[in-house]
Amino acid sequence: MKYSNYLGALIAVFASFSVQASTTLFSEDFESGLGQWNPVGTGVVVADPTNPLSGNDVLSFTGLGSGGDIFTANPFFAPSQIYTVSFDYLSVETPGAPTADLGGFVGISDGKPGSHTWIAGTQTGYPGLNVVLTHNGAWTNYSITIDANTALFVYGSTSMNGMPLHLMLEDFVGSDVIAGNVYFDNIAVTAVPEPEMYALLLAGLGLLGFATRYRRNSCEQA
Repeated sequence: MKYSNYLGALIAVFASFSVQASTTLFSEDFESGLGQWNPVGTGVVVADPTNPLSGNDVLSFTGLGSGGDIFTANPFFAPSQIYTVSFDYLSVETPGAPTADLGGFVGISDGKPGSHTWIAGTQTGYPGLNVVLTHNGAWTNYSITIDANTALFVYGSTSMNGMPLHLMLEDFVGSDVIAGNVYFDNIAVTAVPEPEMYALLLAGLGLLGFATRYRRNSCEQA
């Protein structure tokens, strides 16, 4: 195979990897309402409390929930069952309320509701919680990689492995018992490529190295 053909093959590998690595399964900025969510529970779209005149809309809640309050209407799925969930989170202290536990929770579920696992929330020590959301009165971005293949993603006796999943949010009823003081914005769920894709990338890098050395040696001999 000519060097140009090797290079072309490698470019195809990188292109495939790039597409796989950047596959967004769900995104939401709440500028168009709650059409991507069903049920919406007590979820409401409100102006950004940090800058009400900016025109930026965000998600808040008019009530407290448990087991999920607002769910993505359509499920997301990646063959790898590995996802990155990113979002902006804000909690605003209410006078007399605890400052570290205002109730924002993020989870994944196999139904609406269904077997579920919480991946982020404001209660340290909550069973299965991956990330504790901090209360600092400012928007904070979180990016969490989750692997639904693991034993962690089992609720009761039901495994989420291989299932289409929904994202769910709530203002937890067991927190400060005050609704409407947590906010979410700029949510995205991205598929992480299967391990085979990384192996393919490494193989492509090896192919490039071999082709480069072969071409250099051929030039020297000529």
